[in-house]
Amino acid sequence: MGKWYQLDRRYGILYIKLAVLSLLYVFPVILANVYYNDDLARSLYGATGWSGDGRPLGEALMLFLCGGEPVSDIAPLPLILSVFLLSYVLVLYARANLDSVFDETFLLCILLFVITNPFAVVNISYRFDCIIMFSALSLSFLIFAMPDTLPGVWLFICSFLAGAAVMSLYQAVIGLCIALFIIHLFYAVLGAEKAAVSGAWRMAGIGAGAIFYKLVIAGRYVSSTDWRYEASRVVGFAPESVKIVLDNIVNACRYIKGYVAGISRVNQVSLILFCLGSVGAVLYLYIRDRHKKGVVRTGGILFLLVSPVLAAVSTFLPLMVLSALTMRSRIFIAFGVSLLYVGIMLLCCCRKYGKLRRAAIALTAVCVFFHFTFMYSYGNALKSQDEYQKYLVYHIAHDLEEINGEGSFQTVSFAGQPPKARQVQKICLKYPFMNELIPVYLDNDTWIGGAWLYHYLQYDLTIGNMEESDWEVVQAGESALNNSVYSCYLNGTRIIVHFH
Repeated sequence: MGKWYQLDRRYGILYIKLAVLSLLYVFPVILANVYYNDDLARSLYGATGWSGDGRPLGEALMLFLCGGEPVSDIAPLPLILSVFLLSYVLVLYARANLDSVFDETFLLCILLFVITNPFAVVNISYRFDCIIMFSALSLSFLIFAMPDTLPGVWLFICSFLAGAAVMSLYQAVIGLCIALFIIHLFYAVLGAEKAAVSGAWRMAGIGAGAIFYKLVIAGRYVSSTDWRYEASRVVGFAPESVKIVLDNIVNACRYIKGYVAGISRVNQVSLILFCLGSVGAVLYLYIRDRHKKGVVRTGGILFLLVSPVLAAVSTFLPLMVLSALTMRSRIFIAFGVSLLYVGIMLLCCCRKYGKLRRAAIALTAVCVFFHFTFMYSYGNALKSQDEYQKYLVYHIAHDLEEINGEGSFQTVSFAGQPPKARQVQKICLKYPFMNELIPVYLDNDTWIGGAWLYHYLQYDLTIGNMEESDWEVVQAGESALNNSVYSCYLNGTRIIVHFH
């Protein structure tokens, strides 16, 4: 038998199929080819900024890929590399933990849940950050892909390094390790003797690595002079801290519920049947096992009932200790592992009761299919909004250059909200969750919204915030240029673009 990180022919074929399907999943984002939020500034200024976010390893990774500073736009290479890396590590994970229940078609379906996680479409959309985020995701799976037979101390050391590395890449992923540990306990409940012990070694190492990051690395890199310091601040030991954490957990659950409420009934029903059917089937399998008796039997039943919920909550649990947490789709990048766990439950049952296999695969495939349709709808809407925003910025840049033909103006400011493309408005009515996912640019933020205009201007105008006198000019209604979407006003050396 080869080394644990090498794939034999059977798993090599599984890897190729998983990588191809994953590439098909991210294809709409590649085809859209848009600058997503921070991409606007990174591509314009060649700036990094990841170290200031407490992600020095992520910055080192991008500098390596781009050949040093300033970073250059090499998309879609980071996304393609992310897909190949994650697919490889997922197959390693399946080989290490699911070899006894190997079923190529079924494994392919449930492994796809990780990358087809609808909350991760934002992470996929970043031209630069995607490989940093998915490297952290892959590293977490890699630790749990290592054989349980390795010495505990070796597992601890590797996990310690991985814990510090994951935190230095993308902190939101660290909860995935807790979820994978819960899945490891599931293997132990079903009879894998070494799973619980090896899982404990892994979690001890990952926890120690995360603490090392917090005490040594974070303080050195996280910026203490801007919003990033406030965003990284954790709750203290005051009585109200418990309330903050619980409120964060409730808000996170409501956020997830908001997505589920916005998908089609067929999708909702398929997900409910998939989750309830899997848990019910594995409970039936466990209860039928006459070797499980007494306290062990009762404990196992309780674990099987609550562990899917625990795994889902664990994917974002460590972030709940932040004192100023804002719910965003990108922090749920690891949530797909909760459906992977449910799929593993169903896979184990189908191995025991083969008659369930076809129905189980069909149900799982339906769930994955709807994730694909959501992504393709998102990708096309993203492209539509990008085309409309280019149309707007072309005209705005042209109007600004005409107004400033003699170079007498220095600053431009935006007021109001630019409209969304009509196709985007329609798709957001169908999927309200996409209102957050599809960005609308052109504002006074020179890192994201305003940087979009800088892509189409030279250096004669700079973007600034609206002043009180600017609002007075707008309210007076004497515009220098007017159309059905926006008007341009003049105030001394300032130009104001006001969206209607």
